[in-house]
Amino acid sequence: GLPNFRPKLPSRNWLIFFGIVGTWTGLIIHDRREKKRIQADWCARVAHLSQAPLQINELPRKITIYLAAPPGDGIGAARDYFREYVKPVLVAAAVDYDVVEGRRGGEAEWGEKGRKAAGETLEDGEEGRELEIVRARLGIRKEVEDEESGVMVIGRHTWKEFVRGVHDGWLGPADSQVTELPPPREEGKPVPRPAIPRPTIEPEEYGTKPLPPSFPKESNSLPVCSPVAVVPYPHLLGFLNTPWRIYRYLNQRHLADQVARETAALCLGFSRPFQA
Repeated sequence: GLPNFRPKLPSRNWLIFFGIVGTWTGLIIHDRREKKRIQADWCARVAHLSQAPLQINELPRKITIYLAAPPGDGIGAARDYFREYVKPVLVAAAVDYDVVEGRRGGEAEWGEKGRKAAGETLEDGEEGRELEIVRARLGIRKEVEDEESGVMVIGRHTWKEFVRGVHDGWLGPADSQVTELPPPREEGKPVPRPAIPRPTIEPEEYGTKPLPPSFPKESNSLPVCSPVAVVPYPHLLGFLNTPWRIYRYLNQRHLADQVARETAALCLGFSRPFQA
């Protein structure tokens, strides 16, 4: 016959267990679902850029992204953050990008300094000049000039290095970007990484150094510079920050909305002047 089954409520311990597990599961599922919806909404707002026609002799717009390892962690965490929050919007807008990584403190600053020194861009140098000559001969032009393409800086720590590199590149000596070659490799030992050169100019000297002749200017206006989007990158470590880390883990939708908004603004070309 049928088993004599009497329905009854679980014990107090089981009710506590199911309540805690169900609450956490519901919070995580709701947050991840809203996060996907928000990212899909921002991707839809910039999707029309990918449908814009591009001539066969035009190069697509390319933005420069500066990414540095957060304090106390490696570059892998920053890469995962970029792929999860920033890259979906860039892919939806069909915007090309060039990533400048700083695996150690100061590398992002040195990378920006090398690009700004003597007014150089990403494609300067002998190879870059030859490439420009070939493009001009074939009639290939850029859809958007480098000065208007835009720059994205991910994280406050990267922003500090970026600003320091801009000042050091424009105001420092022109030959400061030459680095020393690493010593030859010895048998059985790893290749030593070259040391990051120290800045050639201190922040206290920014107001006293003259600008180089190649510094771009407009009459009666601020210096011309590419639009910069500073994307937040909250990265907390340590046991005492566990409550804040739990709160952020359950509210990733707010971070996704903020990052996607900044990325979409850069893709759409929205900018405002810097206010001192």
